[in-house]
Amino acid sequence: EQQNMLVGVFDIDSSELNAAQKNAYSKVFRSAMSNQGFQLSSTAETDQKKIEALKEVGCTLDKCAIEVGKENKMTHVVAAQYLKLGEKAYQFSATMHDIEKGSSNVQFVEHDGNSKTINQRLEELAALLAGKKTGSGSAAFVTPGAINEGVSGIEALTPQISGDTSSSVAVL
Repeated sequence: EQQNMLVGVFDIDSSELNAAQKNAYSKVFRSAMSNQGFQLSSTAETDQKKIEALKEVGCTLDKCAIEVGKENKMTHVVAAQYLKLGEKAYQFSATMHDIEKGSSNVQFVEHDGNSKTINQRLEELAALLAGKKTGSGSAAFVTPGAINEGVSGIEALTPQISGDTSSSVAVL
């Protein structure tokens, strides 16, 4: 399925990383996505400049990525972040947006801040997006009543975070 997808993987967004780190980790993540069989858009660097310009005028990372993806005929875009959760507790999160269907696949992996394990965690994040690894950290958008409707495999249900009031995020 990944072979039929043209995916834009944009730079990792983070206030915790300097420009050189963002660039290096973004390249590692793109490589990991390619290793999972995704066909990557070759316009990532120029697209990134468009995203940064749109963010300057108040566009959110995800909305900017989707807009740039539509302009460049991509089928999917990936917006990733690196967040500090606490002392030596970080998280890589990535949202793959299916532009045609309007759906999203949200995945995340925890990280301890050790630079020696970042590549491994980014490979794991790419595998989660490819659906090749499941379990803790997997998430999906579902209807708000999913637990009541008997959807199996849900550990926790959190009200949506995207502004779309018709969905919730389920941790699988």
